[in-house]
Amino acid sequence: MSHHMTRQNPVAIVGIGGIFPQSPTLDHFWVNIRDGVDTSREVPPGRWLLSTEDAFDPRVAQPDKVYSKRGCFIEGFQLDPEGLDIDLALLHLLDPVFHLALHTGRQAWRDAVTGRLDRRRVAVVIGNIVLPTEYASSLAREYLGRTFEEEVRKGHGWPLPGRGAANGVHRWMSSKQAGPMPC
Repeated sequence: MSHHMTRQNPVAIVGIGGIFPQSPTLDHFWVNIRDGVDTSREVPPGRWLLSTEDAFDPRVAQPDKVYSKRGCFIEGFQLDPEGLDIDLALLHLLDPVFHLALHTGRQAWRDAVTGRLDRRRVAVVIGNIVLPTEYASSLAREYLGRTFEEEVRKGHGWPLPGRGAANGVHRWMSSKQAGPMPC
């Protein structure tokens, strides 16, 4: 065993941050927990490629189906870039999940006692549990959506959509050069 694996290095958790559905702050999150608030809701229209009714099957583990029409969603969040050392043009190109991570990392840093820290010895560890975001879903629709949608429609005997958006990758690349892709 190497020396590095046997040596004990002290670790301290010195700050926390978080954002959850209907809980923009950790204090609000704990109030929701204490009060038994159900922060789940119906899936918003347009969130999925298929309508909720077409995607839903109450039986568990059915191919290409979900067995719940409810989910937990963080909505209306806008990252305040103040104090972040990141190019704003890059920030606007990032998936909103990174905005959440930057926000909660900054919350953890502000929660911590950092006055006398040697910043060269500091790290922020972020735990992030996220299902597909709006941005990731839009990319998946651009890359895979046409084929996926066509296969689902064929499987159900539904008519195929028009071909107006046949080259999604080209449009995505063009938008990367011209500015941020809408989320």
